Amino acid sequence: MTVIDNAVEAQTSAHKRTVVQVPGRSLAIFDPLKVVYASPLELRSIDVGDLDGDGFPDVAVAFQLSDHVVWFRNADGQGGFTTGTDIDTDAGGSPSNVKLADVDGDGDLDVVSAWKTGDRVTWYENDGEGTFAIGLDLSTTADGAYGLALADLDGDDDLDVVSASVWDGLAWYENSDGNGVFSFGISLERGEPAKDVVTADLDGDGDLDIIAASYDGSHASSNYYDGRIFWIENTDGEGTFGEGEDIDSLDSARIVVPVDLDNDGDVDLVACDNVGGRVMWYENTNGQGNFSAAIDIAIDSGVNMVIAVDLDGDDDFDLLTASRDSGRVIWYENLLAEDGDSGATSTTPAPLPILAPTPSMAPTLATSAPPSSRASPVTGTTSPSAPVEAELTSAPVEAEAGADTGSSDGNSGISATLEIFIGVASTVASAVILGAAKIIFSRRQPADAA
Repeated sequence: MTVIDNAVEAQTSAHKRTVVQVPGRSLAIFDPLKVVYASPLELRSIDVGDLDGDGFPDVAVAFQLSDHVVWFRNADGQGGFTTGTDIDTDAGGSPSNVKLADVDGDGDLDVVSAWKTGDRVTWYENDGEGTFAIGLDLSTTADGAYGLALADLDGDDDLDVVSASVWDGLAWYENSDGNGVFSFGISLERGEPAKDVVTADLDGDGDLDIIAASYDGSHASSNYYDGRIFWIENTDGEGTFGEGEDIDSLDSARIVVPVDLDNDGDVDLVACDNVGGRVMWYENTNGQGNFSAAIDIAIDSGVNMVIAVDLDGDDDFDLLTASRDSGRVIWYENLLAEDGDSGATSTTPAPLPILAPTPSMAPTLATSAPPSSRASPVTGTTSPSAPVEAELTSAPVEAEAGADTGSSDGNSGISATLEIFIGVASTVASAVILGAAKIIFSRRQPADAA
C-alpha cells in the first residue's frame, strides 16, 4: 500500500485508542471496535438511523441465512445495544437489503426490505418508538429482489421505491399519496437484471435519474448478469423513463456511487469491478450525462463496495472501500483540490492513483473470521464533514457511518465525531459480528494560518 504522506504516524491496539497525527493538518482518535452482536447467522445488509426517536443511531440488519430482518436499539447512546428485535421473518425468503427512510411522511424512519428468494419488496411502518407494523408488500414478483433505492422520482415530494432484481430487472413503485400507499410496480424499459440501483440527477435537468450495476454471467453462479453500468433518464420529472444508456461493460459491476468527485458542479460516478479488482471514476464531462471512459483510482482484489464522503474535512469527496479478499476497509484521499486540478479529463486510466490510500492503522474486530470469509459490501451514508483516517480490518461485510459535526475555533479548527458500524460474516467460523467504533476528529489549522 502506498504511503502518500511520510509524516503520518500511527499506533494501533485492540485494547486502547488509536491516535493518528498528521502534523499541521489533523488529529484523529479511534476508539476500539466493540461487539454489538454475535451470532451464527449471515449478515447481508445494514442501515443506521434513529428508529425509536431517542436521538441515538440504531441499527437495522438483514440476516440472509436465518431469514430475519432485525433492529438493534442503541439504548444509552454510547453503543450499549439491546438484543435484536425482529421486524420480519420469512422462512427461505433470504433478505438481501434493508433501508431506513420516512416512507409515510410522519417524521420517523420506516423500514424497507428486499427478499431475494422470496421475491418481495416490503415496507414496515414505524410508530415512532421502534414498533413496526406487519409488512406491506410493494411486490411479491420481483424475481431475485436485491437492490433498493428510495427517492422522489415523480416530483410530488414523497419517497418512491426502486428495486433491482437479479433474475428480473428494474422497477419503481410510486408512493401515490405520500402516506405509503404504493402503486403496482412499473417495470423499466431497460429491464435487464441488476444487483445495485441508485438515483441522481445525471443530466442536470432537476429530476432524479436511475443508475444500475450488474454482473457478467461468466463470473456468476448463474448466467443472469451481463456486466454493465447503465443509466436511465427520467425524461419528464414525473417518473417517465427512457430506454437507458450504457456507461461501461465490466466483468463484475458490483456497486455504483453518484458523487461530484472533481468539484465541477455535476454528478460523476464511481464504481467497483469485483472480479477485476478495480475502483473506477467516470467523469460527467458535460453535466448532461455524457461520461468519460473509466479512470482507475485503485486496484484492490475483491473490492466490492465504495462510499463517497469527505473524510478529511477539506471540502471534497474521498472514498471508503471494502475488499472481500483482503478483508479491509480502506480510505482514499481525494488529492484533486490539493493539486489545484479542477478534475482530470483523461479518457485513459490515470498512471498514478488520483486518490491515495493511507497507511495501515487497524483497530481489530474480535472475530476469527478469515479474509476469505463471506464477503459483501460496505455501504453507508455520512455527513460531508465526517472524517476518517484509518484502515479497519477483519472481513468487512457491511458498514454504516453517521457523523455529528463539532465546533470550529482558531486553535483546533474543525472537529467532528464519526461512528462506524461494521458487520463481519463467515461461512467458516460460523459467526457474525456487528461491531461499532467511534472516531473523534480534529482538523488542525496550519501554522501559517494561525
